[in-house]
Amino acid sequence: MNHVGGPAAMFGSGVGLLIALLIVLVLILWILLPFAVFGLKGRVNQVIEQQKKTNACLQQIAASLRPQAPESRQTSESKPTSESRGNDDGRREPDLSL
Repeated sequence: MNHVGGPAAMFGSGVGLLIALLIVLVLILWILLPFAVFGLKGRVNQVIEQQKKTNACLQQIAASLRPQAPESRQTSESKPTSESRGNDDGRREPDLSL
């Protein structure tokens, strides 16, 4: 099974032509790839800036939703110890949690 024409005979068939077209297509896409990547860079920077603004807004919202605990109410009487916790009526029960 010697191919007399060599590469010329291969491109004469449909498979060879299909392979050649595929190679040309990949070559064109490879040449255009850097332009697509650098074209997206500006859009990505815009998205990053918008994300920073959104994060700042979310931090402001979270800060406004946090309860403001007055420091004067934090006394040793109001804090339960690790050994006991207070009931509503003032009695203390042992803490049985492990």
